[in-house]
Amino acid sequence: MIRFIRKMVVEMVRGLFRFRNTKTTVTIYGSARIEPDDPFYSKAEELGRLLAEKGIAIITGGGPGIMEAANKGAFSQGDFSNGCNIILPFEQKQNPYLSCSYQTQFFFVRKFLLRHSSSALIAFPGGFGTMDELFESLTLIRTKCSPKIPTILIGKDYWQGLIDYLTNTQLKYGTISQTDLDQLHLTDDLDEVIQLIQAGTTHSGRDS
Repeated sequence: MIRFIRKMVVEMVRGLFRFRNTKTTVTIYGSARIEPDDPFYSKAEELGRLLAEKGIAIITGGGPGIMEAANKGAFSQGDFSNGCNIILPFEQKQNPYLSCSYQTQFFFVRKFLLRHSSSALIAFPGGFGTMDELFESLTLIRTKCSPKIPTILIGKDYWQGLIDYLTNTQLKYGTISQTDLDQLHLTDDLDEVIQLIQAGTTHSGRDS
């Protein structure tokens, strides 16, 4: 157990050192299974490019799919593309569009590094991993263990069922509050995404 903890701490410190010169970032999550011919791949690539054009760096999980697309868009504009990849036996292979990257074998380390300098969280369509990251971030914000930052869901058709469940079940039963629900912004408009990020950054006083 001590050996495991020591190894995890070492990887955490190495990751922090690796990203020590990285500006405040926008964290982008999404499925590794999205193919390049999928419209969401194109949208993620466009968002990465638009953010980089505004001087806003991104960080993703560094893998394929949505992560690759966002990194590709940011990478095309210069030194704005960061990724923290996790070593897995399938799916999760590091994409080639990273100006600064790090690989770890611990999910905890990866989660922390993806969030620690984030000024906004964006979730494209994704599976268990994306849902895990999304709700962990919302929980940390709700419990004031993490700064309140814009939390944006891209893909109305994909995420509307989740919003309906949160509204019609959890909110109705009182297991979440309206404030919790208001933390989520659902949109397909990338201009609105940029505005939400810039407004959130200004409000929090973070320099992007």
